[in-house]
Amino acid sequence: MRKQFIFFFFLFIVFTKQTMSQVKLLATKIKKYQIDQLGNVFYIDVKNNIVKIDAISAKAINYAALSNGEAEIIDVSNPFSVLVYYPNFFKAKILDVNLSEIADYDLRSNYPNSFFSLVCTAPVNGFWAYDEFTRKLFKLDGNFQSKQQSQDIYLYTKKIIKPNYLCASKEEVFLNDPKVGILVFDFFGSYKKTIPILGLKRFSIVNEKLQFANAGNILDYQAMKIDTVFKNQNTSDQLSFSANKIYWMQSDSLFAKPIK
Repeated sequence: MRKQFIFFFFLFIVFTKQTMSQVKLLATKIKKYQIDQLGNVFYIDVKNNIVKIDAISAKAINYAALSNGEAEIIDVSNPFSVLVYYPNFFKAKILDVNLSEIADYDLRSNYPNSFFSLVCTAPVNGFWAYDEFTRKLFKLDGNFQSKQQSQDIYLYTKKIIKPNYLCASKEEVFLNDPKVGILVFDFFGSYKKTIPILGLKRFSIVNEKLQFANAGNILDYQAMKIDTVFKNQNTSDQLSFSANKIYWMQSDSLFAKPIK
């Protein structure tokens, strides 16, 4: 009996070591991260530097515009045109694949009566922004000029929302309030519905499905149905994965391991 116990204990130690050896620490002291469709890792560190880790070479490149205040939003849905937003100064930067600055937009000068707290990339030549003052969504063109806007969102929710995340697919726009749910709009900014999933910090749109993490698992939501895509022993709710790796945050550190 004792020999069996020692044998199984030995197997447990070997398995644990093998599993841990696959886990790789990518970065520490970071605030937010995203993975683009090519598998490149982007993150904002606590000093507001933007860092890209190349999926193939693992080489890291940096960008910093510290005079613009805190970088709070990074959108890599278009890996060839990365959006970085500095809400304290209402500055939007567009970076290329090498994190070289392509363009710089001052939203305060263009919209002095607005407070754009959230900005994201639109799939087709443009951007979306949420204005806290008017409680409206703005559709902006490639030069951040207003093309259209929604009605006051309060008319639909009857609540003062405090959204923390904004993203868009080819067909819809998603505005998240952790206490209200995910508000869905069409591509013209017209309200469609609210998805009653609460407590989220962020999510992704993958193959027109809404994908999010909960209790260490990655879940898909489509047509009022939730399916488990990936189960993971890690309990972090900041999870994402590419074709062959899963990524997660633990405290202010970013980890990755291969998916078998």
